[in-house]
Formats: sequence, structure tokens, C-alpha cells
Amino acid sequence: STAAKTTAYVDKIDFQLTKAGNATELLRNLIVTVSEGSRTEEISQVGTGTQSAVIIGMLELCLRYRSGPGLKLFVVEEPELYLHPHSQRHVGTLLRAIAAEERSHVIISTHSPAVLADTDIRDVARLEKKASKTTCTRLPPNYAELDKSEQLLTRETCEMFFADTVVLAEGPSECIMLPRVSRFTQTKNENRECNFDKLNISVVNVGGKDHIRSYASILDSFSIQYRIVTDRDALKGETLKRFRQQAGLQGNEAESEQIEKLRKR
Repeated sequence: STAAKTTAYVDKIDFQLTKAGNATELLRNLIVTVSEGSRTEEISQVGTGTQSAVIIGMLELCLRYRSGPGLKLFVVEEPELYLHPHSQRHVGTLLRAIAAEERSHVIISTHSPAVLADTDIRDVARLEKKASKTTCTRLPPNYAELDKSEQLLTRETCEMFFADTVVLAEGPSECIMLPRVSRFTQTKNENRECNFDKLNISVVNVGGKDHIRSYASILDSFSIQYRIVTDRDALKGETLKRFRQQAGLQGNEAESEQIEKLRKR
């Protein structure tokens, strides 16, 4: 497999039956060997990274030799394990290609934003454990508040599905600054460290205030709490009026008064 070779420097992956001609013994007696240079090892004797590379090779084989009628269902648990980010994205691409095939369905469980990158938001379900119960949330099938640029997750935006709280920012500067500043600050009431990574907080660049409402709606649908960081011009106009009202602003206050009210929240 080319993918396996690229990912883990493996030259060749072979599949052999220990009992030739007896298909009923396939699963029980299948031996997978990995060749690297002049050395050949059973897959159980190689590293976990190489084992994960074999998964990529199997996925490529599924794509290359797909055939036959009927429903095809692939269920993959954490395909990102032991793989570099580039390989994780490659696995995600392969799985999406399989899902795009007629009568093919793919279910993935993952903790990797790299695997989710370029996935349609409408295909994402968030599983969360609350009070000893597991909840599942996703966008409704008829959700229509997305334009084309927001349907695909990017490396920046897909992290929000793994966060407890999301900070929606207009541009990249906040994404660079806020996580770094958080390491040297404390929470206001509990007087404890406010490290964003420790508190599972993500800062997401939404590409301008015109997109904040759409992303906020997505987060509401997934029951993920969020905060909004914008420039002062957000205190005017209709774009973020709903959020100003939620923050207790009447709209007729002076700019300095609005800012003071926001600081006290």
C-alpha cells in the first residue's frame, strides 16, 4: 500500500491464509505480515504506528476493489491513533471517499480535529457524558443556516466540537493571543488557573463578525456554551444585535457605558 509506505516507511503489506483454499477459516487463520527492507514480521511484532498504517492500506484496498451489491457499513474507532497529523487527515479523506460510494456508510469515533477537517458539519455528532449518561447531539437534517463556506470544517473550526466552551473571534490574532494570555491569568470568582487547554476552551476564528451568528447557532444546536470577542464596531448595526440584547444592552447607551456593562457581566 502506498499510504502505508508513506506513513510508516513500510515497503509492502501481505495477507496470507495459513490454510489455503479454506475460506471458512479466513478470520481465524489470517496472518498479516509487514515487510521493511529485507525483514518481514507479523503485524503483532511491529510498532503501533505501523499497525495504524496497515489500517490505511486496508481502507485503500476497500476503495480500489469495491464491488458487489448490498449495503456496506464501515465502523472505525479512533483511526487517528499513533498517526502523524498528515496521515490522520489522509485517513479522514479515505473514509469520506468510502462514505461517498453508493450504498456505503461510515461511522467514525474520533478525538482528532485532523480527522474531522473538511467534513460536512451536518455529518458530525457530538457524544458527551453528563451525570453518568451519554448524550448525542447534532444539527437537525433540515438545518439551513449555513452558507457553503461554513459547511466544511477547517483545521481551526473543527476543534470546537471537542470543547466545553468556545470563544468565537473575528480573526486570527485572538486565536494566537488569548490561549497564551490564559496561561498567566486566573478565573474571576474561583481564583484558579485559567489555562484554556486545562479548562477545555477553544478559540475559533470565524472569519469576520458576519459569520458569528451562524457559528453561534451551530454551537447552540450542539449545546456547547460560547463567548464572543469582537471589535468595538460590533456595538453598532444589526449583525450582532441579538447578542447585545442577550448581554443586557438596550442599544441607546453610549459606547463607554455599553463596554462597562459588558465588563461587569
